[in-house]
Amino acid sequence: APGGSKEDRMAAHQARKERERDLGRKQKRFAQLESEIEAAETTLKQLREQLAADHAGEWQKLNQLVSDEQALDAKLKRLIHEWEQLGSELA
Repeated sequence: APGGSKEDRMAAHQARKERERDLGRKQKRFAQLESEIEAAETTLKQLREQLAADHAGEWQKLNQLVSDEQALDAKLKRLIHEWEQLGSELA
């Protein structure tokens, strides 16, 4: 029969729906990543401003800021990496 069997058409339809769902999920995640990256960049900027400020020998506070800054910087790199990968999949 032209166009294959009913099962083939159903399977193709199912696969298409699956792809669209997957695409929808990826687009949603892509948008979510963009706002997470934005938030992380803002927080990182604030942390760096605090780091640049005078701490009058408050080493504990300074240490905390440094470790927060490093952790956030690493998180930001991970987010950007995932965002770039998704971007190329969606392109």
